[in-house]
Amino acid sequence: MYTEARKPYRVIVRVQDCRYGPEEVVAECVVTAWQPRTTVDVPASMIADSLNTPIDQLVGKRLSADVNIYAPTAGELYFRDFGMGPGVAQNGN
Repeated sequence: MYTEARKPYRVIVRVQDCRYGPEEVVAECVVTAWQPRTTVDVPASMIADSLNTPIDQLVGKRLSADVNIYAPTAGELYFRDFGMGPGVAQNGN
């Protein structure tokens, strides 16, 4: 059983930008169900691999993912099971 801070919910995640971090490319994501004015760094490869989409095509995408939206800090958020968001074609068309 999950505690409330760890329980995942299916929510929309928007990729605002991608940038090179010290070790890998990170996607700057907004989880509106958590804090709509805060970006959270997620390894871009985690998203790209889940969607079979090149990293350079992630910016601007609306995705769905399981996220523990009651986490108190960005460092405690986790993301899993990325998919294309509602109304977004899988191949980007």
